[in-house]
Amino acid sequence: MLRFGDKTVANLGVVDRTQTTTTKWLLIVSILPIFSVVFVLPLLTSTFSNSIDMVPFADPLRLGTGDVVSTSVQEQLYLNAHNPVKNHIVKKHFGVCKGYEKRTNNQILTVRVIGERNSGVSYLVRYLNRHLPNVTVSGGLSRGHEWFQSKDSLRIFSAEDLKHVLVLVVSRNPYNWILGMQENPIHALAHENIADWRHFVSKPWTIRTSVKDKSISSTQGAHCQEHFYSGEVLPCRRHDSVALQLADAVSSSNHNVLYPVYEMHPKSHTPFRNIREFRKAKMLNFFNMSSWVPNILFLQIEKITQENGFTGLLKALQSSYSLGICNAVSPPIEEVKFKNYLDDRSNLEYKKFFDWFACSGHWTIENKLGYHRYSHQLAQKSGRFKRKTKCPSSPFDSRYARKWI
Repeated sequence: MLRFGDKTVANLGVVDRTQTTTTKWLLIVSILPIFSVVFVLPLLTSTFSNSIDMVPFADPLRLGTGDVVSTSVQEQLYLNAHNPVKNHIVKKHFGVCKGYEKRTNNQILTVRVIGERNSGVSYLVRYLNRHLPNVTVSGGLSRGHEWFQSKDSLRIFSAEDLKHVLVLVVSRNPYNWILGMQENPIHALAHENIADWRHFVSKPWTIRTSVKDKSISSTQGAHCQEHFYSGEVLPCRRHDSVALQLADAVSSSNHNVLYPVYEMHPKSHTPFRNIREFRKAKMLNFFNMSSWVPNILFLQIEKITQENGFTGLLKALQSSYSLGICNAVSPPIEEVKFKNYLDDRSNLEYKKFFDWFACSGHWTIENKLGYHRYSHQLAQKSGRFKRKTKCPSSPFDSRYARKWI
């Protein structure tokens, strides 16, 4: 009996264990969906959310390099189809974010950087793309970043969209910018290979064009390159024959001056007398953007690229707009140093140029940008032209040619 009982119990034990195991699996299978919903799904959602917030991305319009390529046909078609305000673009990951500060304001969806050539726009776009994971960063607004901006020429954004756009206007001090344009006259082919700064700053800011291009430019309402209209830019057509001949003549230079684009005065539609007058009009145009752009900041590339300058910029953006920033990224972006021509104390011509612009620059406008007439240390050694002194208008004046003390 006992053995039977033992055997029976043993058999029953086997049957009971099998039934118990089957029952357990059925129970686990039945509970698993509930467990997933209650515990796993929130965890996965949180993890995914954090990965979107904390991973730096590359701008889809600037994959890999972040270079600011203005108003190509392919780019415009892409932008028109993918408005980053109406359909917020998630940028592709290409780095590791460190020291993330959470985004608490979702109003700003895209950052647009505006600034003239040789002013650090491309570098700033690359940097911000690495450190602002939640917004798209690109150059330009109504046109490419270096051109005159106009509310009437907006194509991608509507007036309502602009409340979701932060515009950063970056400038470079006038001494270094003009000398930088002399050395690297991007889109200014008629000013290529001019060694003497006096000739460079005196040459009219325009270019010869063909008869056909002149005819198009005189046609009211004709569409021209870079989303300008007739009377606003020379040449009107990017591939003007005369301008291309000039491009071939200077193609031996050690940098790419690109195709010619000479903007005309926005009101008079006439060429600028020189680069100094052109800079004045461009800076005024950038300032006037504040009347139709609700979120706009004006920056100096010199302050951004100085020690802790980028860190200060990120902190300011986080404090004012709470965009969500990466205080550090890995691998870090390579630092760029902008040439300060006036630090070359051995170059007498630079010092003479400094005298001329310190005396003849449009300092009312430059002061608004944060640049001052005698802000550089070299000015302390040049006491020949004071504020109340009438400046010689011509850079060829003999007083600018005297020995610089």
